[in-house]
Amino acid sequence: MPLCFQNFGTFFHTVSTIHPIPVPQFLNDVSISPKISIEQMCKLERIKYSNRFALCCFYNENLELPTDHVAGYTYPGTIRYWAIDNQKRNVDETTSITVHTMTDYRPDSTKEEIVSELFGEFKTKFPKFRVPSEVIAHKWKYSQPICSMENSPG
Repeated sequence: MPLCFQNFGTFFHTVSTIHPIPVPQFLNDVSISPKISIEQMCKLERIKYSNRFALCCFYNENLELPTDHVAGYTYPGTIRYWAIDNQKRNVDETTSITVHTMTDYRPDSTKEEIVSELFGEFKTKFPKFRVPSEVIAHKWKYSQPICSMENSPG
């Protein structure tokens, strides 16, 4: 029986858990039993996703940042969304800031290829933020559905 967390460290047992997996990943990584029909498989294969990158900037301390907001959207440029994660979650710990690119940003690139470009734009858009102690890029290969399953809302 799976063990799950609930409310700050208490545990409970459950009969099952749901782990959402993007359809393309599911079709490649999971055996389906009993087999689904060819028609259903074709519908699933037509589902398409956008990709995006996230850049996570970590600081070794809790910073006083020059903004009253904890998240927002920004235009123009590659960076579309930003969040001061520890403040957004109301956690008084070390500061971390995450920025997200627009969808379908350089889909054939790796996170190693885009990290310096995104960090350059981060420094340009947020010049009053200090240089972080660590920067990590993450690629979401399956960010958001752009073509959902036929006759399905999402």
